[in-house]
Amino acid sequence: MDNDIDFIKQHNLSDQGYLVIFLNQEDSYTWLKLIADGAPEKAVAFNFDYIPDLESKHENE
Repeated sequence: MDNDIDFIKQHNLSDQGYLVIFLNQEDSYTWLKLIADGAPEKAVAFNFDYIPDLESKHENE
């Protein structure tokens, strides 16, 4: 976990964009403050639970 935190802090300092994907919503809330790094206007979060399951939609085609 410390390596993950260091990785995020380095990327925040470099002012370059990056993508972080979480497997569950609880983790995303835990990490969001660190990722936003005091600049929430630069952080974008998506909740993929609200995106329809496109894979199952096309399984019968």
